Amino acid sequence: DGSGAGFGGELAELYATKVLEPNWPAWQDMLAALRAQLPSGAGRIIEIATGPGEPACTIATEMPEAQVLATDIEPSMIEQAQRRCAHLPNVAYAVADAQDLSAYDDGSFDAMTVCYGHMFVPDLPRALREAQRVLRPGGAVVTTVWRNIWHFDVSKEVMAALGGAALDFDPTSLSADGLLERYFRGAGFEVVASRLGHYAYEFESVEEGFELLTLPVKEELDAAFAADAKARDRAFTAYARYLRASNLVEMGTGRVVAGPNYYKLVVARRPLEG
Repeated sequence: DGSGAGFGGELAELYATKVLEPNWPAWQDMLAALRAQLPSGAGRIIEIATGPGEPACTIATEMPEAQVLATDIEPSMIEQAQRRCAHLPNVAYAVADAQDLSAYDDGSFDAMTVCYGHMFVPDLPRALREAQRVLRPGGAVVTTVWRNIWHFDVSKEVMAALGGAALDFDPTSLSADGLLERYFRGAGFEVVASRLGHYAYEFESVEEGFELLTLPVKEELDAAFAADAKARDRAFTAYARYLRASNLVEMGTGRVVAGPNYYKLVVARRPLEG
């Protein structure tokens, strides 16, 4: 569930323990789409940008006859995935770049899953050509990309309050209508499904929300806070103002409900030969 934004080291640990589980609706949506492509429940599945191991673990649990290879460009994410999926005998792991799958033979997988990863790939056409190559004829990619996500909006607001540089990544870079589908068709795929889903991220307090909604810029914030004793107060004030303006705080409980976050699910199939 998403490498590519530099989520290594301490960020990988925080992501795995604090942010991962709310993405469950997307994993279930992807599982349903994958089952439609592999009705027998068996086959070889490669997951790109597995992050801490999802939806690879969910797929391996619900499709025990399938063999799942969970890959990520960040070694620390693979370590998290190995911990999460340790009880599953049908999951293997590898550090891999979506743009270079040369370690794998042509036609060696029946399906590919990518949960919130394609937005961060520097050369998406190259990655999709690699996907086309390693899938068998008729094999499918099941992928999700963000249409909007509150983590990104909050992070931009906080960094602007500190006079920071613009973020060098954009999880909504594939949000335009039809854009991802055009990329797939350009790589020779047939787009067989495209739909939207949504869910919220919920945090027990405004303080917890600050820690986790700004996770994409944690390293930048830590550096700013270390350099300026008043920086955290300015950042938190901007964050709290944004919460109020966006009506993200539940009256009475003080919980932060950041949503809806909309995603697009796309299923694209390598055409049958002949």
